[in-house]
Amino acid sequence: MNTSKFVILATGLALGFVLACTSSRPNPEHCWRAEGNATCADLYGDDRPYCTGYEGCPGVDDNYGCVAELPSDECYSPCGGEQSVLDDDSCLGTADDSTTADTETTTNDTTETDTGPGPCLTNEDCSGPTPLCDERGVCVSCSELADPDAGCSSLDGGALPVCAAGTCVECEPEKTAACVGVTPVCDESTNSCVGCDWHEQCAEACEMKLGSCFPDVVLNAGTGPGYASLTERVAEIELLEPMVGVIVVYDTPNPGADFPESVVVPAGMVVAFVAAPDLAEPPEWLGQAAPALTIETGAVVYMQGLSLANTAGGNEGILDNGEAWIDRSWVVN
Repeated sequence: MNTSKFVILATGLALGFVLACTSSRPNPEHCWRAEGNATCADLYGDDRPYCTGYEGCPGVDDNYGCVAELPSDECYSPCGGEQSVLDDDSCLGTADDSTTADTETTTNDTTETDTGPGPCLTNEDCSGPTPLCDERGVCVSCSELADPDAGCSSLDGGALPVCAAGTCVECEPEKTAACVGVTPVCDESTNSCVGCDWHEQCAEACEMKLGSCFPDVVLNAGTGPGYASLTERVAEIELLEPMVGVIVVYDTPNPGADFPESVVVPAGMVVAFVAAPDLAEPPEWLGQAAPALTIETGAVVYMQGLSLANTAGGNEGILDNGEAWIDRSWVVN
């Protein structure tokens, strides 16, 4: 009788001892109280990398609180110390892949509403058909920006400054700022800058040998203010450095012989003789006891819309050791 009573009392004492142990001495090895994710990594490696802590959270009572799936922010304790990620996230790096559940939800929502791939911080993070990073941090095509051309100008040092149909290109026919030097013309079929082939593609004349437009040295010959002969205008260009210029040729009051003169283009000069637009007849240039045009060695002459007649010596009077590009003109008699 006394023995049974003793057993019952001993059992009661034992139970009381266990209950007191649970409430007054919590398990110090639980990740919540230890070092959070670091504790789980030591115990389970990549199988259970996340620490959950608060009572009632999934997995808190098993495996020292280490779980395989990322907990909610309220349960997640990446740094331990009895604090959730909302109180302490100092142990998470900026590029840590242990992003909180709320952050992942926000990211997913952004992906669903954005029109292009991302995310990005600068244009260098984007490529292909979406080479530009917009203010949302999303890679987009140029046509999706408020200022498409400005977006294209920010790429590759401005080499392709025009947005055409969602693609950055060199030019459009009405946007040719990038077309300079030996590629002054915009090819509409390719949206690229190319060399000129015709005088009409330039302000005054095309230096077809190079594909570039003549510089802004334009002199008038013929009727009207500033009239001068062809010979006088060639002499003016000879004073320039370099000797390059355009002579626009108008009609004169002289019937049948607008320019009765023999012109010599000196070595090294590059000159264009171009008829003024909208003339009823081509201006006539007649040699006087000498070829109408003599081109010395190393000189280059371009001619359009003129009539040369009675040139002594035939073609030798027109091209003498130099170079001539003659277009839509008449050389007769």
